[in-house]
Amino acid sequence: MILGPSSGRSTPAFIPNHPSHSHFQLKVNFSRKRMESSGGSRSFIELSERGSSNEGLGGVRGMHDHGRERGSTESEAPITEKLVPGMGKGFRLKTMIDRRDGSMDGGRRDDCANWRKCDKEGGKGIMLTMTLEMSRQGRISPLCLLVPPPNHDLTMAPIIRICVALSFLLAQCTNAIDLDVNSTDSIMKATSIMAYDLVTFYQGNQSGQIPGLLPSPYYWWEAGAMFGSLIEYWHRTGDTTYNDITIQAMGFQIGEKDDYAPANQTAALGNDDQAFWAMTALAAAEYNFPQSPDPNVPSWLALAQAVFNEQTSRWDTVYCNGGLRWQVTPTNPGYNLKNTISNGCLFNIAARLARYTGDQMYADWAVKIWDWLTRIGLVDPNTYECYDNSEAVINNCTQIDHDQWTYNAGTMLMGASTMYNFTNGSSIWQNRTQGLINTLGPNWFPDGVMREGCETAGGEGCNYDQKSFKAYLARWMAITTKMAPFTYNQILALLTTSAKAAAAQCTGGTRGSLCGIQWTLNGTWDGTSGPGQQMCALEVTLGLLIHQTVAPLTVSTGGTSASNPTAGQNSTLGTIAPPTPISTRDRAGAWFLTVFIALMATWSIWFMWSTAWEARDPAPRLAEKMKIAASVVDLNAAKGKGKGKEPALPTVASGALPVISEAEKGRLPRWLGGNRVT
Repeated sequence: MILGPSSGRSTPAFIPNHPSHSHFQLKVNFSRKRMESSGGSRSFIELSERGSSNEGLGGVRGMHDHGRERGSTESEAPITEKLVPGMGKGFRLKTMIDRRDGSMDGGRRDDCANWRKCDKEGGKGIMLTMTLEMSRQGRISPLCLLVPPPNHDLTMAPIIRICVALSFLLAQCTNAIDLDVNSTDSIMKATSIMAYDLVTFYQGNQSGQIPGLLPSPYYWWEAGAMFGSLIEYWHRTGDTTYNDITIQAMGFQIGEKDDYAPANQTAALGNDDQAFWAMTALAAAEYNFPQSPDPNVPSWLALAQAVFNEQTSRWDTVYCNGGLRWQVTPTNPGYNLKNTISNGCLFNIAARLARYTGDQMYADWAVKIWDWLTRIGLVDPNTYECYDNSEAVINNCTQIDHDQWTYNAGTMLMGASTMYNFTNGSSIWQNRTQGLINTLGPNWFPDGVMREGCETAGGEGCNYDQKSFKAYLARWMAITTKMAPFTYNQILALLTTSAKAAAAQCTGGTRGSLCGIQWTLNGTWDGTSGPGQQMCALEVTLGLLIHQTVAPLTVSTGGTSASNPTAGQNSTLGTIAPPTPISTRDRAGAWFLTVFIALMATWSIWFMWSTAWEARDPAPRLAEKMKIAASVVDLNAAKGKGKGKEPALPTVASGALPVISEAEKGRLPRWLGGNRVT
């Protein structure tokens, strides 16, 4: 922001993109009048409410006389109780000057990322950084201004010590994100701050990082969901700030088979993981989001079709007579589970592909998935409660895990409302859509504010995944109003109260704008932060802009993404077959072989140690034979060899057996020198 020289005139300055902006304007006056006592100059600053004449804060003004000292200064600012009641002495002012020659006379270059000389007016200018520190809560609000001084004379550039206007920090003290739910400008400014803070958690666009991945401990699927939030942000606000990093990430995470199954993710790939990337690609197609400039990147629609084709090829009728398993790879924990989010996301994708392309095949699959979910009870066909999962291999989906999560309800609502739209207002899908909406208030909006079930244990009661779930319910609720307009009033009321509560607690971090997961603490930040929390606050606030946005497109209403109905079908990952089930005959055969092997092993041991198989005749047993053999070996006579200590060997011919009597030969076996054959 450039504040022009005034020479006694007031120049208003407002910074709409600053993370801590509020509805105030800053007026700065500079005077070149010399003061005889100090040889310095005088600066003047005034704070007034934007759009009014010195109202709101009573037109508080401050003045300072400045001496010759240069560099960074710190002093207690004369902040009045009238300006910030009860907090006046808690603030400290820091000022910095970057002079024309670029040098710094002492001080720290903190809190301002763009220290540089001013290129305006022929390179003349100074940079002023005002950093407000509130020692009471430890927050810092940096404000960087480029100030060309009066007459453009920098040879005697003074150090400016300002009695500061607190407008940029005042909002942080009570409500860091000032949200007026009835003002489009206010909503867009709030979502701008939330989107900015969301992207601070992403590093994939930085040198040496991997595009499309969030840092540990956040999983691959959540990154795909995050880019879905950024596409929604672009669609509803028109802000293209984050389009480039989104396009880069969406293209980089495409698998070798032109699907969302990259090799470095397949070992732990879940069907729901892959589906979240597919739903982001599908949203890009529905909004005509800019296509990647890389000609090797398939169209957004083709990427969603590839995932649909792969997942329908995994539809498992061996157990539970249908349904997708949670995990893709059989060795992964959870492979035996069939859960609502995996099947609900496929239902979501199928319904939206049907509407976008007009192909009845996709609609048939949507009906098939809904029928299966309601038949086994993951979605109650009477109450429309959406439960979590069921074990398939042992229990054949006869037992249901009745845990509930916001995103399960959200994905089913999105699919049902889209089918209502696709069928031109079918009463069947209208009843299903309304039934799902009727569960939202009691389950997820106590007192009108959205809450995840795990929040009852506090901000840390939810894991990293669960802290993002509310974002998807909020997103799909908003889009439902476009698919089924009869839902608008009921849904918008819930989103409005939740958006107010969400914005009120976004006071975390050094900028005082990070959001937590708990919105029911009367504007108090719960101390947690992360991409999930930011997505939740962003999506629920974006919902307030849904009335002014265009409904998702189709090929007949302007959608331009190219179709590829056979995409992904050559993927070996998409055709992993489940293991062959074990029949009763297989089990019987296995038992027979086990018993047979055990018996053979027992008999072999007995055979080796038993004498039952030796000849039944007068011949002596082995121990007796050895005694007999030893008795006929002549070890006497010789005194020995060498030193006369070792006994002499038996007298034998070279290479012959010991000499035995003829009488013994008949009794001994040949291996002991006898004639008996054994």
